[in-house]
Amino acid sequence: GLFRAEDTNPEWKSVLPISDVTAISFSENSTQDSRAWLGTSSGEVFVSEDRGNTWQQAAPAPTRKSIVSIGVFHDNLESELLITITFDPRTQTLSLWRRSGEKWQLWLESPSAVPTAQIIERDQHSGEIIVSLGIRCWQWVSGLWHAVLKTDKPILRLSQHPAGGIIALTAGSILFSQDILNWTTMYHS
Repeated sequence: GLFRAEDTNPEWKSVLPISDVTAISFSENSTQDSRAWLGTSSGEVFVSEDRGNTWQQAAPAPTRKSIVSIGVFHDNLESELLITITFDPRTQTLSLWRRSGEKWQLWLESPSAVPTAQIIERDQHSGEIIVSLGIRCWQWVSGLWHAVLKTDKPILRLSQHPAGGIIALTAGSILFSQDILNWTTMYHS
């Protein structure tokens, strides 16, 4: 299930009694709009309008595959882009879906034997989105997906470095890029 605690009351309380939560994302404007989204292993999507106190089921992506990552981005206050990444173990495919308004669209697919995927927004002003799907990392900029990294092991975590740049963590290495095109190995086991 999903549990929630507050700064003023650190006791955990159950807010959604389902057992298959796989991904959660808070709106980048969550202090203003109080929104959060979550995905499940059965492909369901839920939304909260009150910082995770209560949840309502939202329209899921057209596939009922396990959601392994979810993200919400805004071009402006009225424009919301919901992104989910699903995994199909039968075809060993990660699929990136986007929803603007009430319509879902398949945005990108990539082969992967494992369900590892991350979504980050590199620059809120340009709408530049970075995703990792298995062993590949992709950049959405100027209306196109560009492959920017391929590793020998699945990318387990993708995050922004506080001083700028992107960090990609695999099972055997930590990679860093300042410009998303040139990658340096910071650690290799």
